[in-house]
Amino acid sequence: MNTLLRFALFASAFSLIAIAPASRATEPNWVPTASWPNNPEANEKQGTRAFTILREHNIQAVAVASAGVTLNVGETQATEARKLLAKAIIAENLRIDLLDDQGKLIAPAEILTPRTPK
Repeated sequence: MNTLLRFALFASAFSLIAIAPASRATEPNWVPTASWPNNPEANEKQGTRAFTILREHNIQAVAVASAGVTLNVGETQATEARKLLAKAIIAENLRIDLLDDQGKLIAPAEILTPRTPK
């Protein structure tokens, strides 16, 4: 009986480990959204404010840094994140650069101005 109980526990633990990865949510496809210089002052003022704005709207973001900091968000939330940050750049004089999905600079006015179909 003891051996049967041990085997049952082992089998259930193995099945949980084998099945669990398949049930996990997939990672978002991260795209660049904004950037700023990588220095303590900019990180504290600009970076903290950018993360706060996104967090207030339940947008998950990650930053990657070397000479500069690049703020990345999930592809499905990138448009909303850029609009929020564009408004902050104009209203609060937030000193960050907005980036399109390919990492090229984009002006806040381009994001906030509705596009007219051709």
